[in-house]
Amino acid sequence: METWETGEAGRHFETVFDGTMRGDWQLIGREGRVEAVLAEVSELTDLLGGSYPFRPTATAGADGGTELWLPELGLHTSGPTLEAARADLADAMLRFAQAWAEQAAALSGRIVSNGYARRILLAGDRDRVLAMIDRDAAREAVPTRATHVWTEADPDKPRRWMGPRDRLEKLHEAQAGRDGAADEQAD
Repeated sequence: METWETGEAGRHFETVFDGTMRGDWQLIGREGRVEAVLAEVSELTDLLGGSYPFRPTATAGADGGTELWLPELGLHTSGPTLEAARADLADAMLRFAQAWAEQAAALSGRIVSNGYARRILLAGDRDRVLAMIDRDAAREAVPTRATHVWTEADPDKPRRWMGPRDRLEKLHEAQAGRDGAADEQAD
């Protein structure tokens, strides 16, 4: 790793940037002290993911929809389908991160650290936020089965961890099966 004085880094930014894109962190500072690091976004996102993983849970709602709970941020969303609930969750996460960034900018002095908000800001949009959640679930090999619907009122019931899209197909199938069973009972 090379350490650049701030002025030199500015004058040779293309070289500094090219080194970063090759995977080499570029250290930048003043008077021999390292004060900043220029690194690839994907690498920073992966590093933050180790300390700040997202572990949302998905449950089938009483109305046949899907409820998602993200304990790391205290967010709860629901939707008529799993995809709608996931989109709402990603949008809520982006709003949280934006609000955090605005509050941090308004504070004088040192910025308050929040690795979760930083990860969301680095992802930047709904699709990348959802991909980040799916990567976290795949990395942790979280359970994907539950025998009962989990609610906040009854935390002893097993809950379903939301995982990558291929694992979530089972929730779609369960919802379709329950809808079919309700239709048969109505006949």
